[in-house]
Amino acid sequence: MPDVKTSLVRPHLDAAPAPDSAPSRSDLLHLARPKLATLGLVVVALAYVAARPAPFDIARFLLLLAGSALALCGASALNQVIERDLDALMRRTADRPLPAGRVAPLAATWYGVVLSVAGIGLLYLIGWLTAAIAAAGLLSYLLIYTPLKTRSAASTLVGAAPGAAPALMGWTAVTGVIDARGLALFAILFLWQIPHFLAIAWMYRSDYARAGFVTTAGEDPTGGTTARQILISCAALAPISILPSLLGMTSGLYLVVALGLALYLMRAARRFDVERSGDAARKLLRASVVYLPALLAALVFDVIAFGR
Repeated sequence: MPDVKTSLVRPHLDAAPAPDSAPSRSDLLHLARPKLATLGLVVVALAYVAARPAPFDIARFLLLLAGSALALCGASALNQVIERDLDALMRRTADRPLPAGRVAPLAATWYGVVLSVAGIGLLYLIGWLTAAIAAAGLLSYLLIYTPLKTRSAASTLVGAAPGAAPALMGWTAVTGVIDARGLALFAILFLWQIPHFLAIAWMYRSDYARAGFVTTAGEDPTGGTTARQILISCAALAPISILPSLLGMTSGLYLVVALGLALYLMRAARRFDVERSGDAARKLLRASVVYLPALLAALVFDVIAFGR
């Protein structure tokens, strides 16, 4: 007998096509979620350029992007395999290929493994350290972060580490080492994810709770704890974001932009603290989406224009 909650969320399952048929191109793309991988690729690319490769090797750069894209898409597919039963309980994910019954778990697993192995293999051609960072990010994402999501709200912090791995992937593809400047980029991306994810968690807290995901927002009916964590992370991000200037990577231009963007993000965080509404969370989410590309673009522009 089907689970009552699942039936309420996805009543179309009884009519779903047999999963032993060949997956459609649309379903394969949905498993890989290339749009979700885009931000990671942008970070990889900007970190690569920020490391000032000399000369700029376009073939190496494209190989880095290809390997990173495959690894990121493979991680997405394998994550959906692991969470397929939970996805079935959330309205926004119930129609994904696995919970909807359009793709068999075994086929999706092989698809994810092939993408991941191919991606890490291409990155190994760039350098063993870049490939190792990608592999560590993928394994920690799937084996630590994903299971922890149903056990502890601390998963937000744990998941921020593999989420920040693209910064080190792009940096080490040029330098071959993990140094203070590469770690500064990693720290920026790590801290940025906290307000970004908490905004999403607040917007979809009912959905997450229905599926059994443990989030700060789900255990915080007033929003006070969520708002406090958002403010703390944004306050910590401000000084971390100026580290590239303090480490001699950039000029004063980046410093000014970084401080301006920090105020912009803090303003959105403060609004959420005051209103604690879905609308304020959406505005915070939009602010976070603007913040990171703008910050990294300013960094790269500064490095290229005033290379130090």
